[in-house]
Amino acid sequence: ATMFDSAAAFLDALEDADILIDESFVSYSYDDLMSKYGVSDSSAASKYSWAAAARVFRPDRLQSAAGGLAWFESPLVFADALLQDLVGVAHPKFIADGYQPIWFRNLADDESVVVVSAANCTDMYAQLADPASQCSKLDFQSADAADAAYSGVDENQTQDLIYDLSKSEVINDSADESDAASTSAAPVHRAAAAASLALMLALVAVLL
Repeated sequence: ATMFDSAAAFLDALEDADILIDESFVSYSYDDLMSKYGVSDSSAASKYSWAAAARVFRPDRLQSAAGGLAWFESPLVFADALLQDLVGVAHPKFIADGYQPIWFRNLADDESVVVVSAANCTDMYAQLADPASQCSKLDFQSADAADAAYSGVDENQTQDLIYDLSKSEVINDSADESDAASTSAAPVHRAAAAASLALMLALVAVLL
């Protein structure tokens, strides 16, 4: 961690920041934070881009009635949701409209905390659902399409594959090239099957 020998040095460093994420326990509102940092409202927007863009966050959105933060617990088991929260903070344009962060709240927008209690747990034996958005499909370009794009060839003329993870099959957008799609997909499936078999054998060896 970077150490500063004075408050002035710390504030100078903040001039290079586009986003401010405060993890201190000294302030819980935007005005209080600015006061504790020694930054006046009149100069903040002109001096700091994070203030001008209203991008000031704290990881305290989800907490208990006593003020305990979920930030120190649940992100450890929901790394995908944590990544989604961080993307929402750093690159909100890549997050779907209406997305509600789990751990981060924007102090500059005066966002409220979400308080959870035992009343929120209706079934203590139920598996806790992953709060991250779920993707059923991932789009991949074939190697030929990628090579064509880099070589200046119109990639619309090349084969575009969608690998459907939910069905474990390859779908070809071009019906007249279905045979080529199946042929190119075969090594992928064989490699996946081999990897799965190796993992199973390794587990059996450990158990024996």
